[in-house]
Amino acid sequence: MSLVAEVVARLNAVRVDLHQQRQSALSLAVQLDETTRRLTAMIGTSTNPYAQMALARLAAGARRLREGAQLAGGAEAAVAAYVDLITGTTVAAAGGEATASVGPAVAQTRPQKSAVDEIRPHVGRDVAAGRLYDTEGRPLTPLAGPGDTGAGTGLAAPLPSLRFITHIESNATAHMRRHRIRHAVLYTNMRPCLGEDGCTQNIKATLPAGYRLTVYQVRPNGGVRVWLFDGTGEGIADDRS
Repeated sequence: MSLVAEVVARLNAVRVDLHQQRQSALSLAVQLDETTRRLTAMIGTSTNPYAQMALARLAAGARRLREGAQLAGGAEAAVAAYVDLITGTTVAAAGGEATASVGPAVAQTRPQKSAVDEIRPHVGRDVAAGRLYDTEGRPLTPLAGPGDTGAGTGLAAPLPSLRFITHIESNATAHMRRHRIRHAVLYTNMRPCLGEDGCTQNIKATLPAGYRLTVYQVRPNGGVRVWLFDGTGEGIADDRS
C-alpha cells in the first residue's frame, strides 16, 4: 500500500468513528428526552427544587449531546474534505473559498458555466433559488424556490415535520428518490442551511445508500462552493430505489 493510500485509509477510519460517535450521541439524547418525559409525568407539577434540578440537568444533558453530535458531524465533513483534497476528487472553489464534503464515494462533477450563469442573478437575494441537473449537465427540474412538493412522502419521522422538508435541497432529494436518479447536481444561490432541522444535517438521511447529491452554491463573483452528500437511507421509511 502506498503512503497516500495508507493515509486515506486511516482518515476514512476516523470518519467512520466520527459518524458512529455522532449517532451514539444522538441516540443518548433521545434516551434522555424519554427519561425527562417519564420523570415529568411522575412528579407532575411538583415544585420540589431537587425534582426541578433533575429535569433541568436532563434537558441540559440532551442539549449538549446534540451539540456534540453537530460538532462531530462537522469534524466528519472536514476530514472528508481533506480526503477529497488528497485524492483530487474535490473541485477547487473559485475565489479561494474552502470546500466542504461528506466523502469521495462517487466521482465529482465539474460545475457547468450555463448553470452557474442561470443562478448568478439570484445571488444575494433572501429567497433560495435552485435547479437540479444530471451529471451530464442536463436540467432535471425547472428553476424553482422552496415550497411544499410532497418531499416528506416516504420519510420516517421526524423528517416530514422539519423545516428543511420544504427547502430546495429536500425537493431535490425527493426528485432523485422518485425517479431513481443515483447522482444529481443542484445549483443554488444559498449554502445548505445549518441546524438539527436544517439541510446539512438531514440531506444524507433522505437519500438511499449509494446515491449522491452535489450542491454548488454560486457566489457573487461567479465562483462556487461545493458540498457532497452521500446517501445513508437512514431516514427513508419506504425505500423503493
